[in-house]
Amino acid sequence: MNSIALDPPPLAWRTTSRLWLWLAVAGVAAGVLYAPLLRELWRSWTERPEYGFGLFIPFISGFLVWQRCRQIEAGCAPGSRLGLAAVLAGVVLRVAGDLALANLLMGWGLVITVAGIVLATFGSTGIRVLAAPVAFLLFMLPMPEFLLQSVSQSLQLVSSQIGVALIRLTGTSVYLEGNIIDLGVMRLQVAEACSGLRYLLSLMILAFIAAYFFRGAFWQRALVFASSLPITVLMNSVRIALVGITVERYGRAAAEGLLHEMEGVVIFLGCMILLLGEMALLAVASGLPWRDAFGLSLPSPRAPDAVLRERPLPPALVQVTLVLAVLALASFVVDRPRHDEPVRESFDRFPMQLGSWRGELRPLDRATLEVLAADDVLLADFTSPAGDIANLYIQYYAHQDRGAATHSPRLCIPAGGWEIADLRSRDLPDVPFRGQPLAVNRAVVIRGEERLLVYYWFQQRGRITTNEYVTKMMILRDGLVRHRTDGAMVRLITRMPPSDALAGASAVAAEDATDARLVHLAATLVPQLSRYIPE
Repeated sequence: MNSIALDPPPLAWRTTSRLWLWLAVAGVAAGVLYAPLLRELWRSWTERPEYGFGLFIPFISGFLVWQRCRQIEAGCAPGSRLGLAAVLAGVVLRVAGDLALANLLMGWGLVITVAGIVLATFGSTGIRVLAAPVAFLLFMLPMPEFLLQSVSQSLQLVSSQIGVALIRLTGTSVYLEGNIIDLGVMRLQVAEACSGLRYLLSLMILAFIAAYFFRGAFWQRALVFASSLPITVLMNSVRIALVGITVERYGRAAAEGLLHEMEGVVIFLGCMILLLGEMALLAVASGLPWRDAFGLSLPSPRAPDAVLRERPLPPALVQVTLVLAVLALASFVVDRPRHDEPVRESFDRFPMQLGSWRGELRPLDRATLEVLAADDVLLADFTSPAGDIANLYIQYYAHQDRGAATHSPRLCIPAGGWEIADLRSRDLPDVPFRGQPLAVNRAVVIRGEERLLVYYWFQQRGRITTNEYVTKMMILRDGLVRHRTDGAMVRLITRMPPSDALAGASAVAAEDATDARLVHLAATLVPQLSRYIPE
């Protein structure tokens, strides 16, 4: 009689209550250890509209984990000791971020710690299964402030340009100056809130989830995620165009109130439709039926003949939990580093007489002050005995990178409708700073027939920099070493003769005279700054 070979019944590894208890203790200990970060995240989620979605990220990540629970049950790889190394690496980033006042470092530390707990519990197999849900937690972290400013202002400029091009297609006469749309009868400003950043961040999350469940090739899923940027820019430009057209026909009220808010909702729905349409085309190109293009399914029931076994408690998880518990308890004993504000004088006391230059304060409107979020600001016009006028602007921050950072003129100047025709670094031998020539960025900006000469530099804790990214690295280093992240940006502006007013040697002499004007003002200004910008 021939024997019939039968497949062995499938195994399912059940997570015991003891293992759940150790996981819970590890989670609570990590929560205590990262409590300063969690408080900052809560503040960002509840107080900053562009990050309101952060409240839902942990729950969505939890759903993605639950959706793969059968894959976790199918394997019983022993927990990896590499999980402890990952947790320790995360804790190092947490400490570094706390010292440097860098929430992003602390956030990365938290995600790496979560990955370490997964690795210690389910091993390399588990971390491969849960890599996407863990990586998804990165979306709950706010962007660094300087990067947020750069992305937001770039989106404003590009969306404004495309939006104006769409308005012109309707035959409407319109002129664009930076982020200001001039319709003739009225001028509309594309504010920071209308940059499309909120759409972009939300659509990136939806695109990530869609790509995660899409069953196409990897390059197709990567394309779905990457397309969130151009889709956002296009649809935000359409929104700006619609605002401009409706304002032209129905008045300013069309750009305010409920109608304005509803346009935002409709545009976001349009973004989602374009994203779904893109995936439908990719599915057709891959020969996938639309119903089979997505893997969004609930966990299937266990096989009736499945053999349930208790998952053993991984020793690596015990080690990770004990280390996190000890570090969490130590966080109550060890004092957090103090970042006291250095002693300085307020700009209210800044002298309005710099050598032969006489100054006059100029107020900043509340909307601009809210965008800057600076701790102290100075804006003044200084006039020389010859009648030449130069504008001085200084923004000072007691703490940078936690919700506030210096705004670079490289980004702000184009937003005002000016074009940077020339930008280079230059040393000023006649303006010493701590025994060295003052280094500045020298920019020539134009708008129509107008030309301005701009000098600006970043004065950071006794040092001068002209590069925005070098400045950010210095902030991080000084936060770690000196427990200080204060700093300022100083800017001088004066008018230049129109480019077509002079020619040849006369033009060169006029430009040299304009440079000499700012150099002379800088020479009288720099010795005063140490009282207001601490070294």
